[in-house]
Amino acid sequence: MGDRTMYARVVSAKANPERLKDASGLHNLGEALAENAAMQPGIRGFFGLVDRSTGQVMTVTLWATPQDLESSESSGYLRRQMARAEALLGGPVTRETYEVVAHGDPEDYHAG
Repeated sequence: MGDRTMYARVVSAKANPERLKDASGLHNLGEALAENAAMQPGIRGFFGLVDRSTGQVMTVTLWATPQDLESSESSGYLRRQMARAEALLGGPVTRETYEVVAHGDPEDYHAG
């Protein structure tokens, strides 16, 4: 499997669950965020998560290097995406970063 170290950013927001009833608005936000993430250098993955009952919304982006993650912040990309999420969700957005210490594709673990 080689060196597959990655870095993750988790962006989360707490929205009023009523705001999440508009499935098309949430879907459009997710699609726009994923599309913009795909254009960033060093991006390795994007996940959009929602718990409609609590209003908790998260995105997880995976990055090849810490420099790629930092570049996505210093370029203004992250600020723009967080502002877009705040506008739809109506609540503050927080950000955390992590080193990914374990991950895998199920195919990596099946003998074939």
